Amino acid sequence: FGGKLKVCYDIETDGFSVPPLSIQPLVENAICHGIFGRGTAGGMVTIRTREKQGFWMTEIADDGIGFHMDTGKGQAGRPCPCSTTLESVMFRIEKAVHGTVQIESTVGIGTRVTVLIPKEKNV
Repeated sequence: FGGKLKVCYDIETDGFSVPPLSIQPLVENAICHGIFGRGTAGGMVTIRTREKQGFWMTEIADDGIGFHMDTGKGQAGRPCPCSTTLESVMFRIEKAVHGTVQIESTVGIGTRVTVLIPKEKNV
């Protein structure tokens, strides 16, 4: 993507672990399905971590094309190609560490995926 992709690391804490192959696919989705969809305009992916009361939070946000939360479809009514990856990550987080994955997306604005891992269940 060259200069068309910007990455912002907003890391407040790093004293926790996440299951293998749980965050990388979310970053890849943000780039391939969010930012790439903007074409020559490019965009930004933000990777953020926080320590919350009782949880470790990791958030992947992009200012890409987004998708409709109710239908799972993106611009021009095309299905969101990332749904299988999201389901796989959600399953892994829920089963491995009893965490949750929250997804927010708005067409034309972008997508934010928040992973919350209970501190007492940290791997």
